Amino acid sequence: MPVLLLSDGSALLVGSNVITVTDVCSGVLLLLLLALFLTLGGMKLRKILTVVGFLFIVNLLRVFTVSFVLLNFGLEEASLLHSIYYFVFTALAIGIMIYAAFGSMIREYSRARRLHHIDWS
Repeated sequence: MPVLLLSDGSALLVGSNVITVTDVCSGVLLLLLLALFLTLGGMKLRKILTVVGFLFIVNLLRVFTVSFVLLNFGLEEASLLHSIYYFVFTALAIGIMIYAAFGSMIREYSRARRLHHIDWS
Protein backbone atom coordinates (compact mmCIF):
# COMPACT_ATOMS: atom_id res chain seq x y z
CA MET A 1 0.00 0.00 0.00
CA PRO A 2 1.38 3.40 -0.93
CA VAL A 3 1.92 6.41 1.29
CA LEU A 4 0.83 9.55 -0.53
CA LEU A 5 1.13 13.20 0.41
CA LEU A 6 -2.19 14.90 -0.30
CA SER A 7 -2.15 17.92 -2.60
CA ASP A 8 -2.52 20.56 0.12
CA GLY A 9 0.52 19.14 1.97
CA SER A 10 -1.26 18.82 5.31
CA ALA A 11 -2.06 15.12 5.29
CA LEU A 12 -0.66 11.72 4.40
CA LEU A 13 -2.78 9.02 2.87
CA VAL A 14 -1.46 5.75 4.33
CA GLY A 15 -3.36 2.83 2.90
CA SER A 16 -6.97 3.69 3.68
CA ASN A 17 -6.04 5.96 6.63
CA VAL A 18 -5.48 9.70 6.49
CA ILE A 19 -2.85 11.14 8.84
CA THR A 20 -3.35 14.85 9.37
CA VAL A 21 -0.05 16.67 9.77
CA THR A 22 -0.25 19.82 11.88
CA ASP A 23 2.48 22.29 12.83
CA VAL A 24 2.62 20.86 16.34
CA CYS A 25 2.53 17.28 15.13
CA SER A 26 5.32 17.78 12.62
CA GLY A 27 7.64 19.05 15.31
CA VAL A 28 8.41 22.19 13.31
CA LEU A 29 7.15 24.49 16.06
CA LEU A 30 9.22 22.66 18.67
CA LEU A 31 12.33 22.85 16.46
CA LEU A 32 11.83 26.60 15.92
CA LEU A 33 11.41 27.19 19.64
CA LEU A 34 14.50 25.10 20.34
CA ALA A 35 16.53 27.08 17.78
CA LEU A 36 15.37 30.36 19.31
CA PHE A 37 16.20 29.18 22.83
CA LEU A 38 19.66 27.98 21.80
CA THR A 39 20.31 31.28 20.02
CA LEU A 40 19.36 33.25 23.12
CA GLY A 41 21.59 30.93 25.16
CA GLY A 42 24.61 32.06 23.17
CA MET A 43 25.21 28.83 21.27
CA LYS A 44 27.05 29.19 17.97
CA LEU A 45 24.98 29.05 14.78
CA ARG A 46 26.76 25.96 13.42
CA LYS A 47 26.01 24.00 16.59
CA ILE A 48 22.38 25.17 16.58
CA LEU A 49 21.96 24.05 12.97
CA THR A 50 23.55 20.69 13.80
CA VAL A 51 21.23 20.08 16.78
CA VAL A 52 18.09 21.25 14.99
CA GLY A 53 19.04 19.35 11.82
CA PHE A 54 19.59 16.16 13.81
CA LEU A 55 16.22 16.53 15.54
CA PHE A 56 14.54 17.29 12.20
CA ILE A 57 15.89 14.03 10.76
CA VAL A 58 14.79 12.15 13.90
CA ASN A 59 11.34 13.69 13.47
CA LEU A 60 11.13 12.59 9.83
CA LEU A 61 12.06 9.07 10.90
CA ARG A 62 9.28 9.29 13.48
CA VAL A 63 6.73 10.15 10.79
CA PHE A 64 7.93 7.33 8.55
CA THR A 65 7.97 4.71 11.30
CA VAL A 66 4.48 5.67 12.49
CA SER A 67 3.27 5.41 8.87
CA PHE A 68 4.99 2.03 8.50
CA VAL A 69 3.37 0.71 11.69
CA LEU A 70 -0.01 2.03 10.54
CA LEU A 71 0.32 0.22 7.22
CA ASN A 72 1.56 -3.07 8.65
CA PHE A 73 0.01 -3.36 12.11
CA GLY A 74 -2.99 -1.05 12.36
CA LEU A 75 -4.32 2.16 13.82
CA GLU A 76 -4.12 1.21 17.50
CA GLU A 77 -0.45 0.30 17.33
CA ALA A 78 0.41 3.39 15.28
CA SER A 79 -1.44 5.61 17.75
CA LEU A 80 0.46 4.09 20.67
CA LEU A 81 3.79 4.52 18.86
CA HIS A 82 2.89 8.11 17.98
CA SER A 83 2.22 8.89 21.65
CA ILE A 84 5.48 7.30 22.75
CA TYR A 85 7.44 9.18 20.08
CA TYR A 86 5.74 12.44 21.04
CA PHE A 87 6.89 12.16 24.65
CA VAL A 88 10.40 10.99 23.71
CA PHE A 89 10.86 13.76 21.13
CA THR A 90 9.56 16.42 23.53
CA ALA A 91 11.75 15.11 26.37
CA LEU A 92 14.77 15.12 24.05
CA ALA A 93 14.15 18.74 23.03
CA ILE A 94 13.59 19.84 26.63
CA GLY A 95 16.71 17.95 27.71
CA ILE A 96 18.75 19.77 25.08
CA MET A 97 17.32 23.10 26.28
CA ILE A 98 18.22 22.32 29.89
CA TYR A 99 21.69 21.15 28.88
CA ALA A 100 22.22 24.31 26.84
CA ALA A 101 21.00 26.55 29.67
CA PHE A 102 23.13 24.91 32.35
CA GLY A 103 26.09 24.60 29.99
CA SER A 104 25.90 28.33 29.31
CA MET A 105 25.64 29.13 33.02
CA ILE A 106 28.59 26.88 33.87
CA ARG A 107 30.72 28.42 31.09
CA GLU A 108 29.91 31.94 32.32
CA TYR A 109 30.66 31.00 35.93
CA SER A 110 34.00 29.44 34.95
CA ARG A 111 34.90 32.46 32.84
CA ALA A 112 34.03 34.85 35.66
CA ARG A 113 36.07 32.78 38.12
CA ARG A 114 39.10 32.85 35.84
CA LEU A 115 38.79 36.61 35.36
CA HIS A 116 38.53 37.32 39.09
CA HIS A 117 40.94 34.69 40.34
CA ILE A 118 43.63 36.16 42.53
CA ASP A 119 46.76 34.10 43.02
CA TRP A 120 48.03 34.80 46.56
CA SER A 121 51.21 32.74 46.25
